[in-house]
Amino acid sequence: MKDIVTLETALRLRDAGFPQPTPEFGQEWYNREYGLFVVGFIDAPYARATIIYNNRPSVFSKNLPNFSGCAFAPTATDILQQLRDGSKIIIMDKKFLCYSPDFEHGIDHPGTPINDNPAEAVAEAWLSLLINNEKK
Repeated sequence: MKDIVTLETALRLRDAGFPQPTPEFGQEWYNREYGLFVVGFIDAPYARATIIYNNRPSVFSKNLPNFSGCAFAPTATDILQQLRDGSKIIIMDKKFLCYSPDFEHGIDHPGTPINDNPAEAVAEAWLSLLINNEKK
């Protein structure tokens, strides 16, 4: 199990307006071309960060403005902080279910997001709330 969303979900979140934070040490991000990377040392005066790709043995340097083409890989906690108070994540049958009081249905409704990955369940809740709000 991962603690972050997949590349596809990170891109959907970014494109839907999920906040993309200023890069910080230890954060995980996706680059569509090269995959997942971790932010290392940030050299603020030069607006550069070292980055480490999971699938490459080298350390790279990236200009902070170039992060705009990347997508933040949020954890369930990062996404829950963007939901309304009273939102919760529940474990049910070894899967994670995310419920928000903004849903128009009960927690036991088949449309309630459920996933093996808590970050994916919460991301689906955030995205579905966004879609429902746009329909109103």
